[in-house]
Amino acid sequence: MTEILERKKFLIKERMDMGRLQEVYDIFEPETGSPIGAAVETAFWWVKALKFFLDRDMLPFCIRISDSKGNVHISLCRCGGCWVPTTVKNADGKVIASFHKRQISLGGKIDIFDGEGHEMGAITGEWSGKKYLLSDSNGGLQGEIDHISSGLFKDHFTSVDDYEARLIGDQNFAPILLAAVITIDMLYHEG
Repeated sequence: MTEILERKKFLIKERMDMGRLQEVYDIFEPETGSPIGAAVETAFWWVKALKFFLDRDMLPFCIRISDSKGNVHISLCRCGGCWVPTTVKNADGKVIASFHKRQISLGGKIDIFDGEGHEMGAITGEWSGKKYLLSDSNGGLQGEIDHISSGLFKDHFTSVDDYEARLIGDQNFAPILLAAVITIDMLYHEG
């Protein structure tokens, strides 16, 4: 595992850029505030154009999560709208998880499957959309994600969001936790 994936806590801040056509998130070490990585969307021109007309949760996306040196460690892609699973790959391009959004749920629920299609766990959200729990297939808590307030203006007049993620269980869930934060933002807090 690499340094970014060996951590237990992450602060993820979405960049604010008026008229942006690309999602960019900065990843920090919460205690010191030092940057440890970034998540950057790569989008075709037609996807960027459709962002003017459609909610972003209806569009395909591909986001690469890299460390502070620019080395890509995780990529997550969705090839269609919100009903299509999001695929998570490691640095070698191997599928390590897929996120399947439940279309009807109070607070949001995403089922997680491993590369072979076996159930791996779930992400469940509170009705307020402010807290999400990452659990394994046995129901054991592996991580927590808090959608934190960024101030009145940012919260109510932009779609820019900040998150704090804590890994509680197995360190192997670190890439899943980071990918979960970005997926939650794209599915539930964009648009």
